[in-house]
Amino acid sequence: MLSDFEERLYNEYLRTSRQAKNLPYKLRKNFDNIPSDVLVYLKRISNILRKFPSIYIADFFKAPYAIYGKEEYFDLKYFTSQKAIKAYTLYIQKEADLDPDSEDMLLKVLESLKFLKEFLTNNNILLSQYVDHKTNEMKSFILHWKERKMHPYVLIELPNALNYIRREDQELLKFMFGENVYENIQLYTNRYFSSKKLKVLIKQGLKKL
Repeated sequence: MLSDFEERLYNEYLRTSRQAKNLPYKLRKNFDNIPSDVLVYLKRISNILRKFPSIYIADFFKAPYAIYGKEEYFDLKYFTSQKAIKAYTLYIQKEADLDPDSEDMLLKVLESLKFLKEFLTNNNILLSQYVDHKTNEMKSFILHWKERKMHPYVLIELPNALNYIRREDQELLKFMFGENVYENIQLYTNRYFSSKKLKVLIKQGLKKL
């Protein structure tokens, strides 16, 4: 029997694999007669994603198509392998080069804004206090960035966030986000200010918080 999370994983896999080839798709509602091998693979993928909660599910399934080409086909078993983790890592490293006004990017930013609103409410703080908030002596927004709950594009518009990033221990940030962390932040900044839809979305979203 599948959990709600595993059912969500399967539908995300179906959606992504079909969309990658510009094909129509239909989300599955009845999981009663799901094949035993599919059940096993979904359990394994679920364990992987629970072990690495910072992995964005949609990107996990999308990554190999973006890296290796849409003409390829990646079955469910593929996503239980280290190859899938590697493809996801490569995809994330290239994210700063993606179109900031694309539908996928706008959806990611919306998720970050929703998370931010929930975090402010749960911690009873104002938006202006967010960049100063700490969790176990670490700036909360940096942890949220690491966990991919807060997108760098949103951080660019938050007062003082970039200043804190520039003043933070460089070795720590490189350990957390990779050697190219500062170059990537600059790329995000350049693309943010040249965007149209994304910049408007973030500015309007933050005004509502």
